[in-house]
Amino acid sequence: MNPELDFMSEHFDPLKALRTPGVTPPIPKAKPRDYVAQCTYLLDPSDVQFAAPRLITPPEQRFKISPNVALVEADAEAAKKRSQSSGHNR
Repeated sequence: MNPELDFMSEHFDPLKALRTPGVTPPIPKAKPRDYVAQCTYLLDPSDVQFAAPRLITPPEQRFKISPNVALVEADAEAAKKRSQSSGHNR
């Protein structure tokens, strides 16, 4: 097999593979990646290019207030109300 069309070869040419009729990837139903860096976790962990996948926080959870922050904000609001009410009693 031509090394430029061998997906496992260091000489693999993706453009040539795309333009050559009959060439199919080794895993035909594999999901495409947006860019090559997304594939680094697929490498052998001993490879210098290997990168473990990072956990990504879903968008709906990125701006949630943690319970501790919510308590601090509630305490601050209660203190503000107390100070306002004690000022009115004078």
